[in-house]
Amino acid sequence: MYARQPDMSTNDARMLQVEMEVLLQGEAAGLVSLLQREQLSVTALKQLDQLTTRNLRSGTSSRVLLVFRSLEILSRRQADLETLISRGLTAKLLGWFEVLRDLLTSDLRRRSTPLLNIAEAFFDYFLLLAGGPLPVSQLSVLLAQLTQFCRDQELHFPLRLEAIRTINSILEALDKNHRHSLRSGRSHDHTLCEMATAVLTAGDYELQASLSEALCRLTPRKERRLRANQWFPCRDISDAFCDIRDKDFELDCRRFLNVLNSSDGDQRVYSFRCLRAFLDVTELIPPQGDQVEQFWVDFNLGSGSVSFFIDEPKVAPPGGRCVACSSSDVLQESVSKCVCVCVCVCVCVCVEGSLWASVNLAREEVTHYSVRHRQNGFRGPEVVLGVQLKTPIMHQGSRGQRVELTFDLERQAAVEEAAGRVFTETLLPQKSHSLVHQPPAQTESQSLQKKEEESEH
Repeated sequence: MYARQPDMSTNDARMLQVEMEVLLQGEAAGLVSLLQREQLSVTALKQLDQLTTRNLRSGTSSRVLLVFRSLEILSRRQADLETLISRGLTAKLLGWFEVLRDLLTSDLRRRSTPLLNIAEAFFDYFLLLAGGPLPVSQLSVLLAQLTQFCRDQELHFPLRLEAIRTINSILEALDKNHRHSLRSGRSHDHTLCEMATAVLTAGDYELQASLSEALCRLTPRKERRLRANQWFPCRDISDAFCDIRDKDFELDCRRFLNVLNSSDGDQRVYSFRCLRAFLDVTELIPPQGDQVEQFWVDFNLGSGSVSFFIDEPKVAPPGGRCVACSSSDVLQESVSKCVCVCVCVCVCVCVEGSLWASVNLAREEVTHYSVRHRQNGFRGPEVVLGVQLKTPIMHQGSRGQRVELTFDLERQAAVEEAAGRVFTETLLPQKSHSLVHQPPAQTESQSLQKKEEESEH
């Protein structure tokens, strides 16, 4: 542990900032060496805070990413991580995160690749920070800010999903004592209410499922009945939530969310049993395992997408190539999940030993779609949703731009309504037995105050 250094003179602090600015244009090793030379002093961290905030606002992403690489290197030593935390790093990180969130809600920068890379760096470092000697009070603030982030509907949807996945990864790593201490915190009830509200308003099945997972992790079973009655608008929904068992989470959560979404007056997620799915002529195999009752397809108004899980016998390691989409941008791997961001946002999830890939057909990646019925010699009449993509996706060596999903004929009107609400702003009238729509051009159009954790004495 570094001893606290006496305060620098104004001139010395200015010289330190100049030196730091130069090092931010180089390699992480240089900045690490400087911070170690300064013994991670309050003054050095203050200068780093000012420079990082300025570089975030100016869009100098390479310098911000270098700061995160430097912090990651320093944090590998437990003593250095303890010093960083004790001298106010958490408050500074959350301040930067709030600046990033403001930038990401701008119409012009909502999907900025440099900013998305910075967001990824934040999520990675939050996992590292939460796995260290972080006081419960600071962890509570971190979880609260991540919850607000995933609720913000102005943010690019995959980032909101990654925020709640980060929360679940943090909670999964906590031991029983830390979870108990977290539940005793002053902000705990407010964070739970925010998550429960988000389940009701998310408009996306995967986001709802991840939020439900966090609620279950944060709520002991003996408390769930009382809390569910407060969170959800009717007894059927709260009963379904209380029926979620940890060992059968995927199965029970599907039942819960189907009840919730079908009870919504202004339905924002439609879920239908799918008969078969194809990528061009290649059939996509439904998920396998005990956690699956039906092959479900979700129409998500909140994220503007149609999503479903398929069986995936292989998965790429971090830094490798995703077998579902051929993307090399694999972001994260934990005990249960490997997440990659690509054209159609494919996610590989390991559930009870079975590997599932999530195919997400986002509105902005669809050139057109059709809903029609056809006669199947074996199954009889069925309704077919055809989706033409702008960019090919890959699965098991097959490459294609058209996805076809078939449903029972009795679902035709419901599928037409759901697809119309997801892919267009208003439904066009039905013509004959076929609907073909062109999605419109896409226009992409609170906070916790920063807390000082260190003493200046």
